[in-house]
Amino acid sequence: MAENSYEQDPYAGFLVPPERALAEPIRAWMRTSGAYGRVVEPGSGITPNIIVEVSVTELYGDFRKPTQPTSTMGMHFICCETQDGAPRRVVLDKFLSHSTPLERKNASALMAAWDADLREIMNEINSAFTKTISIDHQ
Repeated sequence: MAENSYEQDPYAGFLVPPERALAEPIRAWMRTSGAYGRVVEPGSGITPNIIVEVSVTELYGDFRKPTQPTSTMGMHFICCETQDGAPRRVVLDKFLSHSTPLERKNASALMAAWDADLREIMNEINSAFTKTISIDHQ
């Protein structure tokens, strides 16, 4: 609403925490990018050689400018090499954030903008991961 003023909509809430809701789309992006090799589900019997931890740091709609509402999504990615299933060393530690103008001031426009934010963030992290791994293995 203003620089230090927020309004929470009691009718618009998350059914599950955002990190949990975004986990499968993030894994799907990682699978299709080809940058990560095989991507396993949590609890899999396969021991990964890299673990990626993702935290959602920002997820909101900014309606302070009535004619220019935007979405914002931010994530923190930590990628660790593992040895015998335990984290060994961090190969990538990156915060990424993206904002998208909303088509309208409603929940469906906000969701569409968050989809665009996620797409941009995943493209950036996939590129960063690919560069880091190729430099690291030269």
